[in-house]
This record gives sequence, structure tokens and C-alpha cells, in this order.
Amino acid sequence: MIILRVLAGLLAGAVYVVVAGILEVQISGSLAGGVYDLNNVIVAVTQPQIPFLQYVSLAVLSAAVLLLVMRQSSSDPIPQAIALVGSFAFAVIVLITWGFVLQGAAMAETGGVREGLPEGLSGWVLMGGLSVAVQAVGLVAALSAVLLAMRARRTSRLDPQGRLTASDDARARTL
Repeated sequence: MIILRVLAGLLAGAVYVVVAGILEVQISGSLAGGVYDLNNVIVAVTQPQIPFLQYVSLAVLSAAVLLLVMRQSSSDPIPQAIALVGSFAFAVIVLITWGFVLQGAAMAETGGVREGLPEGLSGWVLMGGLSVAVQAVGLVAALSAVLLAMRARRTSRLDPQGRLTASDDARARTL
């Protein structure tokens, strides 16, 4: 069961970063007056505009993903919750790191200026990884996984009535 939670968390994290990246590509294009297709190629030039729909979509996506992952983990036993939230956070953080690596490589090739976007998945991961929304979701998920682990550690020291065991109670009094 834990393996399924790990796989679900990894998949959810990867899908979230990629979809957020697609939205970020559309946001950057709209702000600059370009229209990108799903291969990150400019297909039209328009007047620059504020991409309200894409901004709202990114906010709703981020909130929905966090809500679904946290809600699912709250109904699971603690080890399964840690597996789900931890693997989600891991996937998001790995893809954020990949985005920064892609950004650094692109800037190194062009002397500090990023020209265009990589096509397809690389461009989506680049833009998703650089997204502040994705970074915030990754941070919240990572902190949640740590808090769940701390809770698991604390509850493992409780007796059936929810009180600290005698050795832990004595140790707490000396602190």
C-alpha cells in the first residue's frame, strides 16, 4: 500500500509541475505578445496582455493539488500519508531543480541571456520549475511531510490512552 502512495505522489508531483509549466509558458507568451503552441513554438504575435485566465488557472491548480494531496494524506495512516506527501514533495523539488539546471545551461550557452524556450517537456519543466507557485507548493508539501514524520515519531511514544510513556514523561520533565 505504501508503494502505491509513493507512486501516486511521484505521479501527482510530476503532472502538477508539467501542467503548471504549460500555463507558465502561456503566461510568458501573453505578457510578451506571443502565442505559443503546445510544443513551445511561437505561432502568432499579438498585443501584449495580462493573462488573467492563466493566472487564475495556475492558482486554482496549485490550491487543488495541495488540497487533494493533503486531504488524501489526512485520511491515511501516518506511514502512508508520509509516503504520499513526501514523494509528492520529492517529485516537485526534483523538477524544480531540473528547471534551474535547464535555466543555467541555457544562460551559459547564450552568455547570460535566455533566448526562447526549449521545446516540449523540457520547456514545461523549465517554466514549471521557475514558477513561484510551484516552488511554494513544493515547500508546503515538504514541510507537511516533515511535520507528519515528527507527528509519527511523537505518537509512537504514546500509550493506548494517548499519554507519553513513562520514560518519555520523565525525560520531558528534566528538560
